Amino acid sequence: MEISRKASREFIRYYLRAFLTAFITENLQNAQWPADEAARVIPAEIAGSLGASFELKSPIGGYYKWDDLRGDCGTPS
Repeated sequence: MEISRKASREFIRYYLRAFLTAFITENLQNAQWPADEAARVIPAEIAGSLGASFELKSPIGGYYKWDDLRGDCGTPS
């Protein structure tokens, strides 16, 4: 059981790092965050940076979703 939990934690950590890198790279290169999308939908701006893993169910349940709550460049909308 412990091995399964550790594997799930590592899986989540790996994909969250990949997602983080893709979103931050988009912001640094284009001075804006990707547009909001529905759950399991990869924002068009970063579609080439993320694999299909963003569309899969998370090991802890639910699906990944991007919400741009801060507006462009991290400033309040």
